[in-house]
Amino acid sequence: MQHLTYSGYGPITSVSWSPTGHLLAACSPSTTRIMIWSVASECVVPLHRFGGGGTPFLSWSPDGSHVISSTVSKFFRVWETQTWTCEKYTNLSDRCQVVFLDI
Repeated sequence: MQHLTYSGYGPITSVSWSPTGHLLAACSPSTTRIMIWSVASECVVPLHRFGGGGTPFLSWSPDGSHVISSTVSKFFRVWETQTWTCEKYTNLSDRCQVVFLDI
């Protein structure tokens, strides 16, 4: 069994495998960082973002080109996975409770 760790990160509340199975994304409502693990190399890339609070949930698009992440506030982000840049969106009616991405 392989254990992937990153000092000081947690509690992890959501993990999601990329459609190819090569990357694992993890998030926590207690931090604004999303962790992207390359499981084969056991390397992690923390995606830093600012504002909107922690990230309780994330999900990959079916083709792996995007990751959507919710926040504990009224924001969600859609990440483009080639450059790991994101667009921030606002849910004006309430906080994000469900995340689904179908691109």
